[in-house]
Amino acid sequence: MTKDENEEVVEVTFGTYTEYISKYFGGCKFMTIINIAMWFFTIFGIAADFTIGNWTSQPDQTKQVWLYSGLSLAFAVLTSLSITMRVGFTYWFAIRADKKLHEHMITKVTNAPINKFYDVTPIGRVLNKFSGDLNGLSTFGPMQGA
Repeated sequence: MTKDENEEVVEVTFGTYTEYISKYFGGCKFMTIINIAMWFFTIFGIAADFTIGNWTSQPDQTKQVWLYSGLSLAFAVLTSLSITMRVGFTYWFAIRADKKLHEHMITKVTNAPINKFYDVTPIGRVLNKFSGDLNGLSTFGPMQGA
């Protein structure tokens, strides 16, 4: 009469991921912000390496120790801020996506026909499905690549 929920096999295709990212996760805005943060990370890392390399090629390295130390520290801080920006925006978009997806799921379930859904589906199964799907997205979804 009832089937085991754990036996359910769900196939997630590439199209599922692209739909989720475009519809719920922010799409182009998300990708643009994350890529800009990565560019800043790369640029500041290269600038730090260039600064250290330039400093080591100076004949008298002790002359401008404070200048090069300050520049190295500034680039390290800017690199850290770009990583923080990337991770922070990824979490912000993920929380926003979870909220939008939950609202979409609630709308779909509340608009389901009574005789085809509510009479044959126990409320516990609906709650388990909701919490399992959202937990799966929050734990194993796009945030892994952050």
